[in-house]
Amino acid sequence: MSNTCFCTMKVVAKSRDTLLRVGKIFREEDPEYALAYADDGFEMTVGPKETGDGLWEAVFEGAMRNTGAGAFEPYGEEVVLPGGTARLASFPELCKKLGFGVEYWGKEGGCCFQEHYAMTAAGRLVANESLEWYEEWEDEDGNELDDPIESGGFGERYETFFSPKYIYGE
Repeated sequence: MSNTCFCTMKVVAKSRDTLLRVGKIFREEDPEYALAYADDGFEMTVGPKETGDGLWEAVFEGAMRNTGAGAFEPYGEEVVLPGGTARLASFPELCKKLGFGVEYWGKEGGCCFQEHYAMTAAGRLVANESLEWYEEWEDEDGNELDDPIESGGFGERYETFFSPKYIYGE
């Protein structure tokens, strides 16, 4: 069984329709594309909403298999989905073809890391970082804690998104 990396992504595009289509791709409901390495159907938790500078944004939450890093590397093959056959694609292809930028924050407690990636609508990788991160759920005597004690990782920076213009690549 693969590890699961829980993640939050902000997607920025010039149109609301693009964000709605990205949501379908993330949920494997698009007739043409599916996201490589997606492990669980992504849910749009914020948006789509206008940013005030000619862009639209939405936030999605879900899970990736192992790590989100693979979704930011070139990848493409056919996959059979309940609605038919689609191209299993990664962000370099999807961002350029559909015209959206994406920023990704992920964490995987079993393998002890947090990661941060961002790619513009032109397919340019503008963030690529991964740090060791630990969550302790028991105290030194083995008693379960109500809230975990975290060490390493991005700290306060975790899930602090770039501006929509930067994510899109303007």
